Amino acid sequence: MKKVLGILLVALMMGMSFAETWTESKEIQAQRAEVKKFVEDAAAYYNKEGEAKAFAEFQKKDGKFFKGDLYIFLFEGTTCKVQPVTPKLVGKDLGNMKDPNGKLFIQEFVKVTKENKTGWVEYYWPEPKTEKLKAKISYLIQLDAKKGTYLGAGVYKKD
Repeated sequence: MKKVLGILLVALMMGMSFAETWTESKEIQAQRAEVKKFVEDAAAYYNKEGEAKAFAEFQKKDGKFFKGDLYIFLFEGTTCKVQPVTPKLVGKDLGNMKDPNGKLFIQEFVKVTKENKTGWVEYYWPEPKTEKLKAKISYLIQLDAKKGTYLGAGVYKKD
């Protein structure tokens, strides 16, 4: 009887664990879908309106491509061209920037967009509201292969 109860307890705990993972998975899927559409809309805007108008719009904190923690950033290779939350980064080569785990995430951006044209990268970055380092996942789209231009946006992991 104890053995049966033990097996039932383990099965119940596994089921609860699975349910929590499944719920989190749905939330992450919804967030990823939102980010992907946001980035695709920004890429379409860039392609329709041109670089100068897109850069100006993406840099605005009250523009259509800035929604709380969700905002567009844009790079040419490892050089930051648009960063509305931290404008002092614009014009700087960030290729050697590491997150707290030592990940060269800007170099990962370049690799993903060069090899696949689109993709996801996980790293740590300061959350705009709290300025605390948090896990973030960003979706990227290549805009110009010759210049190495790409844009992206991401969401922060919930506590």
